[in-house]
Amino acid sequence: MGFHKWGRPRVRRIVDLTVTEIVTQRYRCKRCGQTVTASPRGVGRARRSHAFRALIGVLYGLGLSHRGVETALGLFGHRVDHVSSWRDIQRLGQSVRRQLPRGGARVVGVDETWVKVRGQSRPVGVVVDVGGRTLGIELTGAGFDYHEWFETLARELGVQVVVTDDSRDYCTAVEAAHVRQQQCLVHMKRTLGRAKRRLGPVVRQRHGRLLEQITEVVRELPGDGAAQLLRWYLNTTLPPALRRLLVHLLERWHQLTVHQQQAGIPSSTNWLEGKFGRIKPRYRTTRGLKTDAGAVNFMALVCDVLA
Repeated sequence: MGFHKWGRPRVRRIVDLTVTEIVTQRYRCKRCGQTVTASPRGVGRARRSHAFRALIGVLYGLGLSHRGVETALGLFGHRVDHVSSWRDIQRLGQSVRRQLPRGGARVVGVDETWVKVRGQSRPVGVVVDVGGRTLGIELTGAGFDYHEWFETLARELGVQVVVTDDSRDYCTAVEAAHVRQQQCLVHMKRTLGRAKRRLGPVVRQRHGRLLEQITEVVRELPGDGAAQLLRWYLNTTLPPALRRLLVHLLERWHQLTVHQQQAGIPSSTNWLEGKFGRIKPRYRTTRGLKTDAGAVNFMALVCDVLA
């Protein structure tokens, strides 16, 4: 099996950062007779080279609109209309998603942020390993199968522990997927603070000492912390709202202390929140996304460029 030249070399004009012309050559398969065109590395069937399309992705990811990309490149003599920019961004987003790492991620962080799709805010779930690599992006929300999502993470990426906030959607789905969950301590402390404020001034004044002890237990996570919470819960004279708070903490105690049992497990989703902090200013400036696939492609590209 082999190839031999078929026809003469052709000069082809392209849009690139450094060259304007390339030489291509067609080859014919000796066995089946099919012909293929060989182009220099970094050039495909499109006129714009891979490097030039990557530049479009960087400019768009850094904050330019599609028309802004058109204007900026036009200043350097490259005519790329805004529709072509949109198409390239979609292709780049799809390419980033196809090249997301697979396997070797024992511990990951999972969190959601919001983007506008067809004028409505929709949550987008992002999976990131402890090294900061984006491993998965899904448009979530109402009707999304979180259980299947976490099962897929365990099966395809080898995930054993996920670090999440205290969303009820996560708790049930992670347990069903037989994956361990570390709940973010920062989120839990915020939840505890909100719950204490909802108790009202009378309860806070009457049981102020107990509330301080509960706060200290959540902050320090002592080995007998669950026993202390249970002992306070068994005090039937406490107000129902305060007992419900103790039940909330007891139900999640084993999820708050996973990082104490295994090395290399973060106690919070701070590194993932930092990633969102870098990309939020970008998607807040977009006028909105028209399709679900476009939203996921957009997030994949922005995560790749900015984080």
